[in-house]
Amino acid sequence: FHAHKKEEQENSSTFVSNKKKSSYKDEIEGLEGMLYSFAKCCSPVPGEQIVGIVTRGKGVSVHRIDCPSLDSVPEERLMKINWKNKENPHKTYVTSIRISCVDKLGLLKDILVKAADLNTNITYANVKTNQAKKVGIIEMGVEVNGIDNLNTIINAFQSLPDVHSVKRIQTNSKIKSDPDLQKKAKSAKKKKI
Repeated sequence: FHAHKKEEQENSSTFVSNKKKSSYKDEIEGLEGMLYSFAKCCSPVPGEQIVGIVTRGKGVSVHRIDCPSLDSVPEERLMKINWKNKENPHKTYVTSIRISCVDKLGLLKDILVKAADLNTNITYANVKTNQAKKVGIIEMGVEVNGIDNLNTIINAFQSLPDVHSVKRIQTNSKIKSDPDLQKKAKSAKKKKI
C-alpha cells in the first residue's frame, strides 16, 4: 500500500510539473523555466509591453508596463521580460472591456452577434443602464490571442451604430492578491493615523 501511494505521488508531481512547463513553454523571454502568472489587475496579452514582479512564494507576476499597480513596487522586484511572439495561436488570454452605448433594446444581442462573427468567446458580461440618460454600460471579458486580435474586436464593437466608446478596463485587485503589497498598504494606513 505504501509503495503504491509513493508511486502515485511521484507520478502526480511529474504530471503537474510537465503540465506547467508545457502550458508556459516559450511564451515569455526572461522567464524560461520559472513559475509565473498573469496579473488580473491589467490582464496583459501578447504584443503589449510587459514587466515582471518577483513575488514571495508565487514566482513572477506578469503586468502590462502601464499597470497602476507598478507604482507601489520597489525597483529591485521588477524584471525586464518580453513576449516571444506578438500572438499566441495556441492559447487565449482574458481581458476586460467596457462598452458605452445607447440604452436600446437588442444592442447587447448586436454586440454578441459581432463577437460570434469574430469567433470571439465572451467569458462574462455585466450590463448596467442609466434610464434617465438613456445610456448603457456593458462590461465583458473577451478571450484574445494577442493585442492585434483585441484591437480588431474593439474596432468592430466601436463600428456598431449606437456604440459611443469601447475601452479596455483595469481592476485594482493587485493589492488584494499580493501579500507584500497588503503589508505595505496596512503600514501606510497606520502611518497616516
